[in-house]
Amino acid sequence: DRWMLSKLNSLVELVTESLDRFDTVIASNAIERFIVDDLSQWYLRRSRGRVGPATGDKKDKEVFYQTMSTVLETICRLGAPFVPFLTEEIYRNLAGEPSIHLASWPGVKKALINHSLEKEMARLREIVTLGHSFRKTKGINLRQPLSKVTVSGFGGFGTQKEGLTRLLAEELNVKEVKFVKDGEFGVKFETRLTNELRAECAARKLIRSIQDLRKDKDLRLTDKISVTYPETPENKSAVAKFSEVIQQETLAIGLEPGKILKIWQKQNRKRKVKKKKA
Repeated sequence: DRWMLSKLNSLVELVTESLDRFDTVIASNAIERFIVDDLSQWYLRRSRGRVGPATGDKKDKEVFYQTMSTVLETICRLGAPFVPFLTEEIYRNLAGEPSIHLASWPGVKKALINHSLEKEMARLREIVTLGHSFRKTKGINLRQPLSKVTVSGFGGFGTQKEGLTRLLAEELNVKEVKFVKDGEFGVKFETRLTNELRAECAARKLIRSIQDLRKDKDLRLTDKISVTYPETPENKSAVAKFSEVIQQETLAIGLEPGKILKIWQKQNRKRKVKKKKA
């Protein structure tokens, strides 16, 4: 969230300076890059798990909503000179105000700009790109957890070390991240798979399949379900080791072995009370 707000205010600064020079190309390109690369492909994708029904951190969810509200309102104001009608519609729905063209131009909150954090996040995303490329080359699915990745030519993160390292581990789907200053900048994974890692991968695949069925049945995010899963060795191992995770992620009340993957919605049925004859 701090990174997102820092990038947002850096964007406001750049767009304002560019428009003061009547340079609409730099301003519009900067807004586009921010929306596509920073907001959509990174911040929103990384934050999906924070707002789902499975999340238990209500405070973190509220922080995300507040951050997104600030980002969307600010982007609308920055984009108003370029796309006046679209931003007008979005802003009125979002803010409930008469018109975006009566709103003030956003000011730069310099206290929220953290250049070092922006640089560290940029380096993190470079590492992620290398890691995804490595997996693709080796034919290792991203859903398959691995035990460790070693990042060479990089000494690690600075002030945000713990949070950024955890984020990197999640993005690369590894249990441990090791940094080595020496050598050429690159990544190397420990690709040996344990039974635990295989079971976790099977659990993730099962979760994805169940979520696809929920989508096909047009279930609400909060609808609870019962699940019957194919009784394969992989699924049996996944359920044995990660049943709690599977149930939490899919809002499943029960997991029962069967022939095919099947889900059905749990409904509270009212008991019928028979009237006594007079």
